Amino acid sequence: MKKHLEVNGEVVRKAREKRSWTQEQLSERTRLGIRTVRRLEAGRGSWESLTRVAEELELEPEATLPQPGREREQRDWLQLDPLKIELSTSLLGDDCRPFIDPLLDKLTALRKYMAQEYGWIMPGVRLCDHVSVSPGSYQIFVRELKVAEGVLQPDQLLAIARTAEPLARLSGADLLDPCWQRPARWIGAEEAEQAKQSGCAVFTPAALLAQRLRLLAEVHAHRLLGVDDVAKRLDQFEQRRLLQEVIPHKVNLITLRWVLRELLKELVPIRDLPAILESLADHAPAEPEILLQKVRVDLAYLISHCSAVGESIRAIRVDAWPTRESLVDAGQAQESPTFLTPPELRRPVRQLLRDHPRWPVLSQDEIAPGFSVIFTGSVV
Repeated sequence: MKKHLEVNGEVVRKAREKRSWTQEQLSERTRLGIRTVRRLEAGRGSWESLTRVAEELELEPEATLPQPGREREQRDWLQLDPLKIELSTSLLGDDCRPFIDPLLDKLTALRKYMAQEYGWIMPGVRLCDHVSVSPGSYQIFVRELKVAEGVLQPDQLLAIARTAEPLARLSGADLLDPCWQRPARWIGAEEAEQAKQSGCAVFTPAALLAQRLRLLAEVHAHRLLGVDDVAKRLDQFEQRRLLQEVIPHKVNLITLRWVLRELLKELVPIRDLPAILESLADHAPAEPEILLQKVRVDLAYLISHCSAVGESIRAIRVDAWPTRESLVDAGQAQESPTFLTPPELRRPVRQLLRDHPRWPVLSQDEIAPGFSVIFTGSVV
């Protein structure tokens, strides 16, 4: 007979929710019965089942054992959620399962997307209720700071169009969608097909919230990439010889983290870590700013690909030191602006456009062979 022990089920539950997993998903991953998972979160379980769950959740088994009340309380005071969504109680009731269940699935899919697209393991998202916000409201927090808020209609769909014309025959009030600030209307499910035929994109509330979180996660990824995250990535790195040559002999972990964060800050994927380490091996030792510049040049094919349509890059030309106002005016005149500068101006121009992280700023030496540049304007 297996010996059962007392477990701090709250630790298990929080770790699961940070990964946006349901109890059923944790059961599948650990190959434990759903009743076993529920018992662990209720505070009882065998050591064998506890270790399997702790391994999957990247916890030390001992950390899930009860601690003295005051010590546990003090640790809770210091707990910080990297990503959190606060939902009004009206979005969390039993009648909202058609919203919550798809949302949990989409958050799991979002973490996979961020890993595959950017090479960054996005933290799990904590979902919690907030009784003081108005019905249908939500708030999104990054490192405990609110970065977005909005209102959802859980029993409706949001139709979004590039112009207001396709929405004219649909019911609902005019508004701007929270993701791209385009004309939108909340509509009933019976109008979904008509909206699609009119050229609208139609989102469920869960899909809309997940999409907004994706856009926010992309521009805040650099804030969420910590030293421990980089260390874990290196622990999983398969090219051990390359790693041993570079870290820490040529570049320390802090400098590597800084370079990776600077790339993410400009939405440059860091998935090709071997290429980044090879570049650092070629150019270290040097000041971090110089290393970043060299890495970007060595990633020219990737950077060019991210900004190109086919093999052409449509860019606004910047040849001399500009003002922030002239850059912003030029960028706002185009739908998806990209700026091309001489090497010495790239970082200053990027700094002037720090409030527009989705506007790429490329140096002339970051245009890879095979890509052509079509100038759509200039800043003088």
